Amino acid sequence: MKKPLVFLALLSALTACQDDTKQLLKTIDGNWRIDAVSFGRMAGPDSVTVGQSASLTFDRCDKSTNQNSPGNCPVVYAVGNQLFRFTYQATDGRKSLYIAPTNAASDPTYAAVSRQLAGSYDVISLTETSLIIRRSLQGTLPGYATIQFSATK
Repeated sequence: MKKPLVFLALLSALTACQDDTKQLLKTIDGNWRIDAVSFGRMAGPDSVTVGQSASLTFDRCDKSTNQNSPGNCPVVYAVGNQLFRFTYQATDGRKSLYIAPTNAASDPTYAAVSRQLAGSYDVISLTETSLIIRRSLQGTLPGYATIQFSATK
């Protein structure tokens, strides 16, 4: 009797996590205007950049576009007229996502953007109109501990 109950509990937990992942993918879909980029310093006050005319556009990601997997979905980071293509995936229900580079690091501009943008993010807040994501920089930008993007639709 114990084995069926454990199996049902595990199945229920997995289903709930899949629903959270689907909800994150549905909610994050679309064009997000970046309102602020905050760099958490290792020492001293944080640095905040505001009003840089940048955006993140997360393309729709569902079963039909990605062979039943919530990964490798297209996202475009735009700064002015420059477009930088990446992929993203939901990694832990509504709690995190991962943005990965798609181009070769031989392009210095793309490499610089990739160092800042690519990585594993905690989803701090996500509503239909507001997005805040944060990740550890782990030594990629000396003197900084975290980067946070705050955006609106």
